[in-house]
Amino acid sequence: MNKKRIYLIILALLLTLSWVGNLTYFYSQRLAEPVFLKNYIESTLFPNQNLEIELYYIVNRDETPDLVSVELPNLEKVYVRLRTFTFNTYSHYVLKRAIISIDRPQVDDFLGLDKISISQLRVHFSNGMTKVVDVGEINYKPLRSPNQLVFKNTASGSSNNHSGFREFLVDQPIVIKSVDYSHKELLGDALRVYLSISQTPSEHARDRNDLNPDTREKSKDIFDENQLVNRTKFPIQVQSGSYLRISYQFNQFNDRRSYDYYKIKAHIITQTSEGQEADQEFEIWYQPFFEEKDIKQVIRERREE
Repeated sequence: MNKKRIYLIILALLLTLSWVGNLTYFYSQRLAEPVFLKNYIESTLFPNQNLEIELYYIVNRDETPDLVSVELPNLEKVYVRLRTFTFNTYSHYVLKRAIISIDRPQVDDFLGLDKISISQLRVHFSNGMTKVVDVGEINYKPLRSPNQLVFKNTASGSSNNHSGFREFLVDQPIVIKSVDYSHKELLGDALRVYLSISQTPSEHARDRNDLNPDTREKSKDIFDENQLVNRTKFPIQVQSGSYLRISYQFNQFNDRRSYDYYKIKAHIITQTSEGQEADQEFEIWYQPFFEEKDIKQVIRERREE
């Protein structure tokens, strides 16, 4: 056997081993079923409004298997509409967004009027499998009666560094009895909520500059440690004509919580001089930004559960 033929045989063997290795790696990366991300949602369901919930999940690049339909466990009579969209594409996977909808008559008939809580879904996949999956903690409260308006919104904003603010003009004397938000134990120090009161609009509200405190000197008053809600003593007397600002900043999680979605609310509980209470709500958002390594880490953690 001449050397040339030996070289060709060796080359063929190397190519075969490479092909087998790539194929083995490809199949080792495949998901047997989509991986759902956790969602922590607190929202209000207004009159005549259908219930719509936005969820995120990871599926193979060829989108098989994918979602076909979903149900609420123990509530098979409730018809749930499903729509899915591609959110982002990676080497082996696709991050998808699913919107599940429930018509308002079903909400009233089957889910009740006090509180709608969803933590699991029964999911039917395109390969015929069915599985109950955890989706986090999703709470909707139907609006019973509108609050008396004691605030006038004057400015709001958010930033891609997971921060945001909203500023109000107080148009009558009030007492702020408390400021609270959900999932405190879960979020811990990762979320900081601030409250400040002044007689003039903040520079930030006037200029609407970037919220990032590392790049904007004017934003220092947005994240003053002395104005943390957890350090504030309530009740607080507020004069008519004052400006009230509530702001939030997510810090680095450095753990698996950074892969979860948050759409929660802070509640400013107030009381007028006539004794009427109101709940002014303020939305707090956190949407993770996934790189390739983050997607792989999420999948690795889900496989270990």
